[in-house]
Amino acid sequence: MSEVTIKEFIEAVETLPPSITIKCTGRSGIGKTDVCRQIGKKMNKPVVICHMAQYTEADILGLPFKVEVCRPDGTRDFITKFARPDMLYKAMVEPVILVLDELNRAKAETLQVTFPLLLERRLESNDTTLHAETRIIALENVGAEYAVTMFDDRAYADRFWTCKLNPTIDEWLDWGSWPDATRLGKQNIDQIIRTFIAGGSAGNSCLEAPDDASIGSDEKFPSRRAWKRLNDTLTGKTDLLNKPEEGLFFKICSGFIGTAASVTFKTYMQDATKRVSAEECLVNWKKVKDRLGDRLDQNKYIEIALLLHEYVSQTLSDRQVVQLVKLMQDSPPEIFLKIYESISRQNGVNLKVVHPHVKLRLVEVANSDVIQKVSGG
Repeated sequence: MSEVTIKEFIEAVETLPPSITIKCTGRSGIGKTDVCRQIGKKMNKPVVICHMAQYTEADILGLPFKVEVCRPDGTRDFITKFARPDMLYKAMVEPVILVLDELNRAKAETLQVTFPLLLERRLESNDTTLHAETRIIALENVGAEYAVTMFDDRAYADRFWTCKLNPTIDEWLDWGSWPDATRLGKQNIDQIIRTFIAGGSAGNSCLEAPDDASIGSDEKFPSRRAWKRLNDTLTGKTDLLNKPEEGLFFKICSGFIGTAASVTFKTYMQDATKRVSAEECLVNWKKVKDRLGDRLDQNKYIEIALLLHEYVSQTLSDRQVVQLVKLMQDSPPEIFLKIYESISRQNGVNLKVVHPHVKLRLVEVANSDVIQKVSGG
């Protein structure tokens, strides 16, 4: 069986003829279903997802109804037909990506009636013949807790293209930087969480449970899907992500990613919320200010001013100028002057664009006793 990354899986699906059923296995929570949505978007086709673990045979065949027919001898009779379900109607009248999710959790009876669709792309019982450009992707979870089905039988297996999806950490981090389709102004995964996961072996090991992990019914292990749900919770209205010292922070984390990963993540966040960089100040100053909270005192402003001293030697973008101005307006008078002095000495271009936005504050500070304090007078 081929072991593929997300990029390789998408390329394979685009390469294979639509008539070939694709069987993709992989660990739970790695993003198999989401990748299918990406494929649909890239190929400009609707994605129809069938949650096979929840289906009965009636959900595939449709509900029965009687049809009156005429026999060869002229007599009338009734036969049973099935009303085609909506998902199969869509896959028949237009090209779609038909995803049979968690196929190896389907009931044996459900799988039995689904097989003609997998093998021949048609169901005689409800007069379904899939559109020639419709693609079938069957997804299966791997692990001892999942059943082996007839889909794994050698006589059937050679009729499909099979692969094991094994996405890289970099692919997850890249996806995490994309805009969240359901939350405007948010990324799929907040930058600080991505930095934690990317930061070395400790973070890497917290992304998901190892392959040989023995998972009991009362145990919780991290997964890529769990991190997404944790991210959405922590970056919600309460902004709990920036409050790792609160008791609820650890309880929320452990409920999604388990105790061990939560301990490592909390330790990292307690340290991260104290640290600040010039780059992040000039990306979103409000976010930095909210994260620091009570820790944003005179000493922290001095630390930020020292970081900016070297950074403003390079020409700033329009966005960075906006954030720098906001930072300067919030700074205590002494720090405001230090930052202004750094800009004046190091980059005339930056001074030219920053000065009009802070000149009123500059006049205000100049007319106060701050100048004398700074100069030692």
